[in-house]
Amino acid sequence: MRAYVAVVLCVAGALICGCQVSSTFNADMMEPSVKRIAVVPFQGPEEPPFIKDMVRRAIYDDLCVLGFADMKLGEVDYRLEQAGIAPTDIAPHNADVIAKAIGADAILFGTIRKTSNITAVVYSETRIEGEFTLINARTGKAIWQAAHCDGQRGGLLLDALHVVETVEDQYANMLKEEAYQHAADKLARKVVATLPDVAGERIAAAPLPQIQSIRTSADGRGLEPGQQVVVVVQGTPGMAATMNLYGVQDYIPLTEAPLGVYTGAYTIRKDIEKSDGTIVCRLQDRNGNVGQKTARIRKAFASK
Repeated sequence: MRAYVAVVLCVAGALICGCQVSSTFNADMMEPSVKRIAVVPFQGPEEPPFIKDMVRRAIYDDLCVLGFADMKLGEVDYRLEQAGIAPTDIAPHNADVIAKAIGADAILFGTIRKTSNITAVVYSETRIEGEFTLINARTGKAIWQAAHCDGQRGGLLLDALHVVETVEDQYANMLKEEAYQHAADKLARKVVATLPDVAGERIAAAPLPQIQSIRTSADGRGLEPGQQVVVVVQGTPGMAATMNLYGVQDYIPLTEAPLGVYTGAYTIRKDIEKSDGTIVCRLQDRNGNVGQKTARIRKAFASK
């Protein structure tokens, strides 16, 4: 009996020991030009067959909450295939070639070092160990590196109250793919948390596009169905510009010419019943920052 207790306590001690994230961040390599990140296919063992794609997807999903412009995984894979870059050539020392092929500012590489899925009498465990590197495509140097292992661990039969919990843990662990998914999600959260959201900080600190004035061809006259309204906006140059004519049409494009002056026109459809004359103009920069201003035509209209 004592021997059995000793074995259980020994296993418990082993399970308590976990892995920590080790990471390094080179702020000098996180240049302002680094905005578009591509997560390329990961390297690692062939078994289980789904593990590399699973961890890659988990990392990508967590990376999306940061302020970078992440390339969709399908787009990355398509461009790699079109460029003739084989899976075995996807490695940090080829970052410049890969970046040119897919049009990214930085490439995130990943290697799965070890996986395990164990269901024993007194415990269960699924574990993933991986290393990840973000390379600046222009310099070929590492911006960020991280290594971590994580997983799902089951309970121990330390008393009668733990029997049901332990059986449930063991059953869940036997569902191999589901157990690995939980482990991959945990690993991704902890790994991506070590990457500073420099891009997000830049966006937050960036000034919003400004609109100085809005003029319309209908000022003081109102609008009638079938009539054309011309809108001229003066604001920050080089933006993507749209206007919403409330109750009539949304996202009407405006054209910039000359610099900083945006013009658009829209003919009021005859089936439009009414509008309160509100026009909302929006200027958006390449990072998604939006500045907007509202104007109102003095006389609203209603179809007869």
